[in-house]
Amino acid sequence: MDKSPEYILMCKKASEIQTSWEPSLGDIYTDESTQIHFYMPNKDGKIKKGFGVRPNGNLIEIEKLVWLPKLNQLMEMLGASEKKFRDAGFGFFEWTKLNGYKPGMPENPFRSLEQIWLAYVMEKIFKKRWSGDNWTSLC
Repeated sequence: MDKSPEYILMCKKASEIQTSWEPSLGDIYTDESTQIHFYMPNKDGKIKKGFGVRPNGNLIEIEKLVWLPKLNQLMEMLGASEKKFRDAGFGFFEWTKLNGYKPGMPENPFRSLEQIWLAYVMEKIFKKRWSGDNWTSLC
């Protein structure tokens, strides 16, 4: 699982994905200090639209959280059920060839499969491309 500052930034800037997050047991996220957490409903309280809401005595604490989707979650965003997994994988492979995103190649701006898959999801679903510091519209 990619927990690098680059992947955290890519996820943080992918607001379309962040606002669609419906936390499940074991989801990986960071808090404002970029500490990595695994979501546990009984411990973490409620998370809505990327914000953690926890009671603290008579107060309620609200904290911005960043979801770090795992590979399987990124694939699921494309509708990659078991039947469609082959098609999603083939589409991803063709897209990486077309764009020159080969893992380990110096010209590849992405350093992990999670980063490449996130870029693929953002382009296919939201028509956005990673510029190195933000998602830019292709339209």
